[in-house]
Amino acid sequence: MDEFDFESLTQFCAEQFSSFDRSVWIENCPVDRRVIAVTATYLSMTSWYGREEELESIAIEIDAPILNFSRFYLEAKAIGLDLEDFFGAGSTQNRC
Repeated sequence: MDEFDFESLTQFCAEQFSSFDRSVWIENCPVDRRVIAVTATYLSMTSWYGREEELESIAIEIDAPILNFSRFYLEAKAIGLDLEDFFGAGSTQNRC
């Protein structure tokens, strides 16, 4: 994942943190759906973002097997999403 994609993803998550709309995650996300499935899975495992059940549901709708822990980490690695960077971008700033 390049810096532009990472910034787009963090901006999307920040906007959704303030004004969550499930349909945007499913239908109008600005990044690849595979990235959204990984992101929704990751955020559903955090307490700082909230909406854990809704995010898990989004991940299931996009790619149900992503909830398997091993598959999740393989997908995150395949798309180049550094979970530590993502966590740092989100939790400390109350955004993604």
